[in-house]
Amino acid sequence: MKTYHVMGTCHIDLAWHGDEAMYADYLEQFTVILLDLMEQYPDMTYMIEQAYHYRSLEKRRPDLVRRLRALVEAGRIEVVGGMASTMDSNMPCGESFIRNQLYGLHWFEAHMGAKVTTGWVVDAFGSPANLPQIMAGFGIYNMMGTRFGGAKREDVFLCVGLDGEKLLTVGRDCFSLNLPPPERSRIFFEFVQNGRQIDEAYARMRKTQLSGPILADVYVEDETYPNRRIAEGALALMRDAQANGDRAFFSLPRNFFRELRETTDAFLEESSDLNPEFTGTYANRVEIRLQNRKTETALLQAEKWLALLGKPRNETLHEAWWDMAFVQFHDVFTGSTPDCTYQDVLSRLGRIRATADTVTEDLFAEKGSTVRVVNGLPFERTAWVKVPWGIAACMQIAEDGVPSVYEHGQLYFLSSVPGCASKVYHLKKAEKEETVFPADSNVLENEYIKLTVDAREGVSLTEKRTNRVLLNNAKDFLVLQGDQGNFQIEDICSPEQYAWAVPVQVERLSGAVLRASGNFVEEASWTLDFTLRPGDRMLGIQVNVHWQAEGKRLRLKLNTSLQDAGDGIYEVPFGVVRRRAYTPGFCQKGEWPVQRFAAMEDQQGGLALINDGVPGVEILGGTMLTTLLRSPTASYAGMIPDETSSQHGSHTFAFALYPYQGSWQDSDVLRLAQGWNEPMRVYTALDTEAKDTESQLTVDSPSVLLSAVKHPEEEGKEGLMIRFHEEAGRTQDCTVTIPGWVRAWETDLLENAKEEIPGTEEKIHLRFAPWQIKTLYAEREKKHE
Repeated sequence: MKTYHVMGTCHIDLAWHGDEAMYADYLEQFTVILLDLMEQYPDMTYMIEQAYHYRSLEKRRPDLVRRLRALVEAGRIEVVGGMASTMDSNMPCGESFIRNQLYGLHWFEAHMGAKVTTGWVVDAFGSPANLPQIMAGFGIYNMMGTRFGGAKREDVFLCVGLDGEKLLTVGRDCFSLNLPPPERSRIFFEFVQNGRQIDEAYARMRKTQLSGPILADVYVEDETYPNRRIAEGALALMRDAQANGDRAFFSLPRNFFRELRETTDAFLEESSDLNPEFTGTYANRVEIRLQNRKTETALLQAEKWLALLGKPRNETLHEAWWDMAFVQFHDVFTGSTPDCTYQDVLSRLGRIRATADTVTEDLFAEKGSTVRVVNGLPFERTAWVKVPWGIAACMQIAEDGVPSVYEHGQLYFLSSVPGCASKVYHLKKAEKEETVFPADSNVLENEYIKLTVDAREGVSLTEKRTNRVLLNNAKDFLVLQGDQGNFQIEDICSPEQYAWAVPVQVERLSGAVLRASGNFVEEASWTLDFTLRPGDRMLGIQVNVHWQAEGKRLRLKLNTSLQDAGDGIYEVPFGVVRRRAYTPGFCQKGEWPVQRFAAMEDQQGGLALINDGVPGVEILGGTMLTTLLRSPTASYAGMIPDETSSQHGSHTFAFALYPYQGSWQDSDVLRLAQGWNEPMRVYTALDTEAKDTESQLTVDSPSVLLSAVKHPEEEGKEGLMIRFHEEAGRTQDCTVTIPGWVRAWETDLLENAKEEIPGTEEKIHLRFAPWQIKTLYAEREKKHE
């Protein structure tokens, strides 16, 4: 016997064809129509999502939110997902995903009395590999979704995370040619825009030959609203089911999942790395991704230092996560929006970052000519830093044994700072103004790396400890191709043009910096600044592009000697996955989404590309490519390219190349990638009164990464919320040191304490399973500064 669980839902974007105000109006109209319809049909049920919408609606129309709450409490409306926004879950950091989910769940419970049990990634462009563990941390074990990479053959499966956690998932893959026909379908997640499509949707539901629970959901979006025809079609389906000896009734996802689990013994298992979708978005309005990475880092760093130093929570920073929810909403974050929304996004990110930077500066910066270096990561770091302009002229570090160099008006020195601490350095008059280097050398070299940049032959890179040449006269370090695609999907239409196909100039800017410069006729001029100092494990690469192209894409290309490299290695939120190059499809081309680094390796070693926010990477046959810029020319779903989508103007990208021996797990790539994105900050300090800040938090395992330190969400609760995750896929025993620590508990992601953690003195001993995320609540002595 078939059991039809009949329901409806509406996905209203936060912005897409228009700005936030337009879609807020859509939501208000939708809510009025839905409430009226549910009065007319007293058994009708519905799903709603996205706290950001209803939080805004409550400020304008609290009466509507009160009526929605009554239906939630009556069991006729289920809040699904419970996120602040249905965000892009691949390109923002994992901590952003957790905050989005956490604040959304808290808001829905406080303002609508909703307990969320069904996850929701509908319309987002894929989902990350550790999603099941994140959802389980919030008590969510079922999920509805779409856009699973275009290759799924089932509409019900267990989504298996990196740590083995399983999420029962149902949904329809938007562009897959492999989906079962209606006769063999259990999930009818039917998108409709008019009466004909409504009738066709219910007709398809009637065709299923499966027994047991059937999900029958008619789904509308944006300016298309629920109507009587949807309700009447549902009632007709119920009558027909009864006539055939089946059952059909208005229901909700939680009821469907309950019956599905009760009646099914085993489910197909799929990797939770459900990607890629719409890979053209990775380099569309790329400034969003670059500024988002910087803003996430600044926001998390400001929160961290406020909590560690015992300062009160900054409410402006706390509120900023709602702005981040808007920015990271999938259609907004990927740049598939009009110019007005793009400018709004950049404005929000700029405000948040400025506020976060001011908070951190107020904690550490003082007027003076002494230098304070701040390390925000929980392990000791040694790195070259630059003294702020204005006090560096003709100065050098006074402390003995600290290497320094004065180049072109800038003082650089090698600073070593303990984890989550700051160190003060004093300055003295320099004995000589500037170090002189040969101007004609085209080689950068230290104890780890040798780089040659030749005006005719291209770029060569050698890992010196093994004398292995990884790049050999690479003339295609930058490549330009024709791209007739749209906002979301590439359409490559020409072979690669190599940067070194036209004359290139090479010059030495300083002892540590080589510059290559050239152009692609009138479409793009470029410079590549390579930086390497003594002790550097990575080669810094700054790509500067003046872009005037239309219908083209520009890619950084590493054509290496690693021809026996296997699958590509990609950092994802809270983990690392191996991915095989795939056959391009309609909405998926060459690149996969990546967090801070991607790598390729063979039995001897490998090469990692560390980025500062550029998310798309393709790895194939020892070659790694990442798109920097693209200028779409075709329209998509009514979205017409404009000046900002062409991205004309000047752009800067920062990468690091890290050659390593052995496997990536045994290398320093995890810490180096963190450090590249969160460099040590340098401030001025009082000349005589400045003191070092002692270490506030350290972790002794290189594969246990710090995600966040923050104040508890519970008002009035003191102490620290600290989140870590294991990222090498290995069981790890580690020690966390917190000065002044008294007691600590492990919590779930909702910050509910689970069990107390034993420790000794200032140390907490933890065991991490592979890929495990742990959240701790630690109480400290109140007098601790």
